[in-house]
Amino acid sequence: MSRSRSASSSEARRKRGDIEQTARDYVRALGGGLLIGLPLLFTQEMWQHGVELPWWKLLVLLAIASVIVVGYITLSGFRPERTWLDRVVDAFETMGIAIVAAFIALLVLGRITLETSARDAAGQVALETIPVAFGVSVARTQLSGAGDE
Repeated sequence: MSRSRSASSSEARRKRGDIEQTARDYVRALGGGLLIGLPLLFTQEMWQHGVELPWWKLLVLLAIASVIVVGYITLSGFRPERTWLDRVVDAFETMGIAIVAAFIALLVLGRITLETSARDAAGQVALETIPVAFGVSVARTQLSGAGDE
């Protein structure tokens, strides 16, 4: 009976440690994304281009940024044992973190409000996602702590 309690408590500690490590990784990624992307989040030219560029050009830019992120993750040597599928998944996660960070930053800056059209908001977020994604990928590969993998 005591062995099963001991095993279950060690399993709970391991899961809690995994959650804490994941939270640290996400905070680090968010910080790196904002560190590199924040200067461009404050520029009126980026906001205006996000509104004026056609949707297909924004998608092309996001696709190119995704390829660059995959390339950076691959060439940085971060976890070289990872497969290509793992690297693509990491790139999608990076882009997701960047989208959330750009959206929240634009909300805080007042560039996206209730009066902003969905098309304008999506365009601004899409364009601002690109520099933030580069920052997220740098943070994930270069800013790991001493106890991290």
